[in-house]
Amino acid sequence: MESFLQVKIIGESMEPALKDGDSFIFDTSLSEIPQLNDIVLIKHPFIKKKNLVKRVKNIHSDGSIFVEGDNKYKSTDSRTFGSVKENQILGILKMDN
Repeated sequence: MESFLQVKIIGESMEPALKDGDSFIFDTSLSEIPQLNDIVLIKHPFIKKKNLVKRVKNIHSDGSIFVEGDNKYKSTDSRTFGSVKENQILGILKMDN
């Protein structure tokens, strides 16, 4: 079953690919496993009710995923909080936005 969520980008962590104020559609059905360079919506590992948009940079053999913002000087990501578990992924960016 397909399920989608519109997400408004807040901040500069994904510039230049995704800009502050832009909206994008994420596939939340998770019918596919994220691949390298996919842009994903994840649960913040420490702040409840906060989600992050990041790019998949590495997929470890244990299933954890290393994510980074495209703007590394303005991003809180796996370099700060470590790899995220697969169950922290809420959606994958639909490329036909």
